[in-house]
Amino acid sequence: MDIIKPQLPGLPHVYESGDGGVLIWDAERKTWYRTNPADPQSASLPKFNGIANDAASLGPREIMQRYLFLKQHGNQSPSPSTVLTDPDRVVALSLRSDRQVTAPGGQIKLSLSALTMSGDPKPILLASLRAKPKANLTEALMSSRYGVIKPSLIDLSAPEPAIWMAPEASNTVFEISATLSNANEDAGLEQVGKAVVEVATGEPARLTMRVEPAVCEPMADGQVFFVLTDGQGKPPGRGGRQVGR
Repeated sequence: MDIIKPQLPGLPHVYESGDGGVLIWDAERKTWYRTNPADPQSASLPKFNGIANDAASLGPREIMQRYLFLKQHGNQSPSPSTVLTDPDRVVALSLRSDRQVTAPGGQIKLSLSALTMSGDPKPILLASLRAKPKANLTEALMSSRYGVIKPSLIDLSAPEPAIWMAPEASNTVFEISATLSNANEDAGLEQVGKAVVEVATGEPARLTMRVEPAVCEPMADGQVFFVLTDGQGKPPGRGGRQVGR
């Protein structure tokens, strides 16, 4: 079995074979996976669950695209079976918020999007949203003040914005995460990477610094001014001033 190139760029244990296919070494299972686009019947793929029926016809370009997708979305060492699975079963979720801080009892809008390894941006799947305090496990289990997310179940084929209604608690950081829902009938789905945003309750603030003079002689005195402002750019209370050298 001839090997034309030592390996595909940046991919250890992945080689381009002389027949236009790809050789992948599975270090965990101690076995080779061999594709052959020109003659899929001569390909050699272990009969593990999850490997797609058309995996035998994948060439170097398709294999590279799958590795890049998985690495870009957080899976830096994907298994060969994940690379060769049905690409519609591998889903990356992306979660964003319109702001990071809201007042106690306020609202933050959440936007969820998805992309499958096959390139489908709107798969017919469901995802769940949940919030929990960013604290140690004991505190998280004891706390019931997580806020409310509506809707908490998102149809990824037509995703709609969700709203997190913050609890009446100030100066608390929460993690909101999105995961593939157990309500999906297909149990063979695999989520790659994590979809998490951090939000907090309280009043947004900004700390700016000013130095006078901007340039001074070595060992000369200078003044450093700190100014604290709220979300509207107004001082919430006392400003700060520090004199340094």
